[in-house]
Parts: sequence; structure tokens; C-alpha cells
Amino acid sequence: MVPNNKDALNHSIQDTIEADYGSLIEVGKSAFEPQLHEANPYHWMVYSILFLLAGIAAIVYLFPERIVSLFSLSPKTNRLKTASSTFKAPGLLIGFFFFLNYLAAFCFFLILFIKRTYLSLRINETDLWLLVYVVVFVGGFYIYRLLSIRFIGFLFNTQSNAKQQAKLFTNTDNAMGVMLIPMILLMVYNDSFILLVIAAVLILVFHFIKWFQTVVIGISNTNFSVFHLILYLCTLEIIPLLILFRTLENGIN
Repeated sequence: MVPNNKDALNHSIQDTIEADYGSLIEVGKSAFEPQLHEANPYHWMVYSILFLLAGIAAIVYLFPERIVSLFSLSPKTNRLKTASSTFKAPGLLIGFFFFLNYLAAFCFFLILFIKRTYLSLRINETDLWLLVYVVVFVGGFYIYRLLSIRFIGFLFNTQSNAKQQAKLFTNTDNAMGVMLIPMILLMVYNDSFILLVIAAVLILVFHFIKWFQTVVIGISNTNFSVFHLILYLCTLEIIPLLILFRTLENGIN
């Protein structure tokens, strides 16, 4: 009877061990499903934004007194600073850098706007070609606007007002670019539609500031009536923007 009890005990222990290790083996053999994390398709945009932010920080730290005139949005403040003997000009390089910052910020926003709102459209162009299209259109609109200001100033013999308006428009673009570039960085890593709306509203606010500046400068000149100002705004700002977005939409389709 003893051998039988030992055999039964051994079998019981062996069954227990097999059951326990069997469950572990089954767990160990369960299939793992790796989660693939795709690389951010806008890494080139992130590198550009970081470079621009580093440049802005360096300029603000090294030349704080030279960038005051680049962000003045008031016609009166601009005239006072220009007439001041202690005023320090920002220089061509600093001004060109903030122009590039505005151009990059506006173009990056348009790319994200197109990608995340026109979801029903299948864009065959790569991000590089889309960037080229956007830069060409935004740059063309920028040049058209400055040339129109200069031409209208020459036509109505108001070159001083035209020069002042071009300066204020450039300052407004500089301010918009500085405020927009960190929002673009957030939008790259966050698909929230709220950020897209906030950025769009910010751009509209700055365009309204430009229109307000135009009205203020136009009122200061007796040669312009309210009707002329409305035509001027439509020709210079509203119609070109509508043409720009319509051309981009047709190009994507």
C-alpha cells in the first residue's frame, strides 16, 4: 500500500507542477501585437520652427533695442520712433529674418489647414511640392500687396502715406509670425481642431488690424473718401486673399 501511496503522491505533485508551468508556458506563448508608432510626417517643419524660435530668442536677447520698430502697429508710435535721434534701426538681416519667420509661419499654417480640413480631397502632391505651391502663392501675394501700395501712393501723390502703410503692414506681419510660430509647433503634435480655429482667428485679427491701419491712414489724407477706402481694401486685401484660397483649392483638386 505504501508504494501505491507514493506513486499517487508523485503523480499528484507532477500534475500540479505541469498544470502550473503549463499555464505559465501558455502565457509565455501568447502572441504579442507590437504597436507601430509612425514617424511624424512634419519633422522637417519641427526643425524649421525650432530654428526660428532659437533665432527669435537670440535676437531678443542680443538686440532688444533694435526690434522695437519691427512690431510697432500704431502710425503715431511709428512716426515718433522714426523721428527720435536715439532710435536704432533693426538692420536688413534682422528685418529679413522676421520676414522669413512670417513667411514660414503663414505657409506652415496653410499646409496644416489644407491637410486637416480638406479631408475628402486626396492630395497626391508630397509635402515638399505642397510647400512649394504655398510659398509661391503667399510670396506672390506679399509682393503684389507691397507693389500695389507703392503704385497707389505714386498714383495719388501720397508716397509718404504709402511708405508708412507698407511699414505698418510689415510690422503687423512680423507680430503675427512671432505669435503664430509657437502655435504651429503645438498643432504639429496635436490634431485638435480648436488649435486650428484659434490660429485662423489670430490671422483674421491681424488682417483686421491691417484694415484698421489703412482706414486711419486714409482718413488722415483728404484725397480719400470712405468709398475709395472700401475699394482700396477690396483691391489690396480681400479679393487677393479669395483668389489665393480659390487657386490653392483648384490646384489641390
